[in-house]
Amino acid sequence: MTITLYYAFPSRAVKVRWLLEELGVPYQLTRFDLAAGEHQTSAYRKIHPLAQVPALVDGPTTLFEAGAICVYLADRYRDIPLAPAIDAPDRAVYLQWVFFSIDSLETPFLDWVKTGNETSKDRFLASARVLDEVLGDRPYLLGDFSAADCLVGSPLGWARKMGRLDDVPQLLAYHRRLVARPASKRSRYD
Repeated sequence: MTITLYYAFPSRAVKVRWLLEELGVPYQLTRFDLAAGEHQTSAYRKIHPLAQVPALVDGPTTLFEAGAICVYLADRYRDIPLAPAIDAPDRAVYLQWVFFSIDSLETPFLDWVKTGNETSKDRFLASARVLDEVLGDRPYLLGDFSAADCLVGSPLGWARKMGRLDDVPQLLAYHRRLVARPASKRSRYD
């Protein structure tokens, strides 16, 4: 059974596509032109009630929200170890970084960019410094690459493109490692 990813570039769907590429599982893209409103159909609202991307259909399973989709995929396709097992000692830290990517990194960054809010800027930069310190000499958040790196890497990519990571050298090096991965390159190839 083929997975279907409802997708638009650029959007949060890119991080899900990246993880699918890392997993090497077959999938198909249903692409939307968001500016043209192609996603605003009653048929698509049955898949994602807010008519946003990403959404994923894997047989009888339908999911939306990029973080949930990535956790699901990494757990579902265990033959490529991109998530610690449920009972592994580092599972809690893995989940911490999954949620950190959305709550502490992506949300304040997007608010900062959209509104210029100084509090959001400070929150994002504090989060970036935490990541910078945690990475230390590690190549990836858990040592080995995981789905958490896909989730953290995406908002870092936005920030890097806008020159907002200049004061966090470990993060710049980390992001360069992430975008150099073959699966990351394929996920951005539209």
